[in-house]
Amino acid sequence: MSDVEVAVDGNPPPLEPAEEVPDGKKSARSPNISLSPRSKRYVFQGLGVVLLLGAAAMAISFFTTGLTPDSRNRVDNGSRADPPSSQPASDDASGSSASPSSGGNGGGAWEGLKVTSDIALNSVGYVPSGHKEATVEAEQCGDEWVVVRQPARLVVLSGKTRSFSGDVLDAEVPSIVPIVGVDKVRCSADFSPLVAEGDYTLEVRGVGASPTFRVADDVLNSVLKQAMAGFYMARCGQEARRLTDTDLVVETDSGRAFGHDVCHLEDGWIDQDHTKEEGNERFKDGTGGWHDAGDHGKYVVNTAFSIGFLLAAWEDFGGASKLGCMSVQGVEPVVEGLPYFLDEVRWGLDWVMKMQMGEDDGRVFHKLTPADFSGLRQMPDTDESKRFYSPWSTAATADYVAAAAFASRIYRPYDATYADGLLAKANLSYDALRAYPDDVIPDLSAFTTGRYIDDGDLDGGPGPGNDVGMRVWAAAELYEATGDVSVLADLEELLTSRLTADALRCDDGGFNDDPPCKISDMTDWSVQTNLGSVRYLTSAVTPDRRDPDLVAEVQKQLRLVVDLYVRTARSSSFHRPTGEYTKWGINGEIARHTWLLHAAERVFGANATLAVEMDHVVHHLLGRNKYSRSFVTKVGHKPPAQPHHRPSTNYLDPWPGLLIGGPNPYWIDLWVDFFSNEIAINWQAGLVYALARNYTACD
Repeated sequence: MSDVEVAVDGNPPPLEPAEEVPDGKKSARSPNISLSPRSKRYVFQGLGVVLLLGAAAMAISFFTTGLTPDSRNRVDNGSRADPPSSQPASDDASGSSASPSSGGNGGGAWEGLKVTSDIALNSVGYVPSGHKEATVEAEQCGDEWVVVRQPARLVVLSGKTRSFSGDVLDAEVPSIVPIVGVDKVRCSADFSPLVAEGDYTLEVRGVGASPTFRVADDVLNSVLKQAMAGFYMARCGQEARRLTDTDLVVETDSGRAFGHDVCHLEDGWIDQDHTKEEGNERFKDGTGGWHDAGDHGKYVVNTAFSIGFLLAAWEDFGGASKLGCMSVQGVEPVVEGLPYFLDEVRWGLDWVMKMQMGEDDGRVFHKLTPADFSGLRQMPDTDESKRFYSPWSTAATADYVAAAAFASRIYRPYDATYADGLLAKANLSYDALRAYPDDVIPDLSAFTTGRYIDDGDLDGGPGPGNDVGMRVWAAAELYEATGDVSVLADLEELLTSRLTADALRCDDGGFNDDPPCKISDMTDWSVQTNLGSVRYLTSAVTPDRRDPDLVAEVQKQLRLVVDLYVRTARSSSFHRPTGEYTKWGINGEIARHTWLLHAAERVFGANATLAVEMDHVVHHLLGRNKYSRSFVTKVGHKPPAQPHHRPSTNYLDPWPGLLIGGPNPYWIDLWVDFFSNEIAINWQAGLVYALARNYTACD
C-alpha cells in the first residue's frame, strides 16, 4: 500500500509512524562522548549558559519591567496554572489508591514533583474521544508515568514512556555545548484511554509533572471565543469596549480592561506621493476593518485571505448549526440579527468592500496605512498619523473578488440584498482583473509599512509579485457564486497553463514554486492557490461542467500533499506538521494545515488518520512543542508574555487570545521580536479554523 493510500483511504491503519519521511530530511547525530548523560549535563551545560547570560540579562530586565507573574502564566479561564501538590497518588487505572512503585494499596506517589518543561502536552486540554499524547524529555525512555486526577490526587492511568521510531528525526536532544553530544532523549507518553471528564496532571518518575489540563467535550470552547474576541479587539474605526463575558480574560491582573477608544476616523487620503493619483489630495472613506498585526495598518490581501478562512470555518463545520449560537458578551453587533460569528467577519468584509477605486472602477487599492510604522507602544486611539491609500494591485483586486463572491453565498440566507451587492462588486472587480491579465505590482516606495507583495524572497513564494494564486481563488469563488461558464473556463485555463508541475513532484518536501503545483504544501497570503483549487474540487454547481481529467489531477495532488503532511508530522517527536521547517508566521501555517486536511476529508471522505492529525495541530499550538508553552496569549501554560503588538506593549501585559508567529527559526518572547513574536489576523484566522471543528456549545 502506498503512502498516499495510508493517509487518505477510508480504512486507515493504526496510528503508528509511517515508513517514509519527506525527501531530503536527514537525521543529524552528534558524536557520542563516553560521559554519561548526567555527567555531561552538569559538567558542560553551565558553560553555554554562562556565555548567554551576559547578553540576555540586560534585554530581559529591560523588556520585562512591569510584568507580573500572572501576566506570563494564565490558563484558559484566567486562573494561574499552579503546580500539583505532592500528596500521595496511585497508578491504578481504576482510580484506587495503589502505590506506583509497588502496585499495592495504601502507598504514596512520587513526592516533590514540580511542573517541568520536560513534559510537553496540550496544557488547555483534550476532548474525551481525541488522541492524547505528550512528549517527555528524559535521560532514557521507559520511565513510569501516571495520570493523576486533580485536586483529589487520584491516579487513574499509568504506563511507561516509549521510544519513538527511528523515523523520528529529533528524538535526541543535543547538548547546548556542541562537543558534548546528546544530552537527553525524547519519549512518548500516550494516555488516549483517558476519557473521563476532569482535571489532571501527567507525572513522570524522575522527570516531573505537567501543568494541569482538562478533559471535557467543551474544553476548547472558551479558547475559540477568546480567539474570535481577538478580532473584535483589533477593530479599527470604532471603540473596542471592555468585554463582559465570564468565559474570557477581559482585563489585566490589576483590573485594567482590554480595549481602546474610537480610532482612525480619517482613513484615508489619496494623493500623488503615496497613491500615485494625479490631482489634489482628497479624502475617501476607508474606515472600519481590523488592524492587521502588531501595527495598525490595513491590507486588502491579508484581510481578504483571513476572511476566506473565517468563512471556511463557518461553511465547513456546519454553519448556523455549529457556530450560530456563539456569542461574546459585551460585543455590540454590526448588523442586528446576524449570528455573532458572521457579524464579526462582516466588520472586516465591509472595509474590504470600500477599497474599490470607484463605483465604476473595479480596481482595488492595495492597502491603507501611514507612510511609516507608529511607535512600539502606540495605542490605536492615540495614533494621529495621516494614513494613505497605496496604488492598486491585481493581487488585491483578485482577493477582493474572492472574498466578495464567497461572502455573497454565506450571507444570502440572512440578507439577499447585501449578497447581491457583494456579487455586483465582485463582478466589477473581475472585469478589471480580466482587463489586466498580467500582474500589476503597486509602487510602495512612499511607504515603509507592510508590503504584502511576494518580492521573491518569501519562503515558498511563487516568485516576484506573482498573483496567480489569487486569480485562481477569485475565479473559483466567482464561478461557485454565479455558475458562469466563462469564469469556469478562466479557472481551468489558469490551473492548466499556469500551475504546471507534475503531480509526482508535488510531495517533494519543499514548497512548490518552480513550476508551481495545483495543490501546494503551503497555504498563506502569498500562496493562495489551494483556496481556489479546493473550491474547484468541492464545487456544488449543477450541472457539473468541470473537466473530469483536470479534477482527477487536482485530486491526485491533494492526496499527495496531505500524505506529505502526515509523514512529516510523524517524523517529529512533537508531531509538528511542518517538521523542522520554519518561516515567518509558521504557527499560522501550522494552524491552516487543518484546513487542507479537512479539505481532503471533504473530497475523499471521513478519515480517522486525518482527524487525528487535525487534533495534533491544536495540541502543538497549545503546548506540545519544544518550548512546552502555549503559543496563544493568556491561554494555557506559560503563554507568550511579550507579543510584538502595540496595545500589549502599551499595557505591558499581553492582550488575550492572540496566536504569535512562532519560531523563525527560534522563538524569542520579547516585545521587539517581530520575527517570531508578532501577531497577525491571518494567523488568528487559522487558529479560529483549527478550533472551530471541536466547538460544542451549539450541539
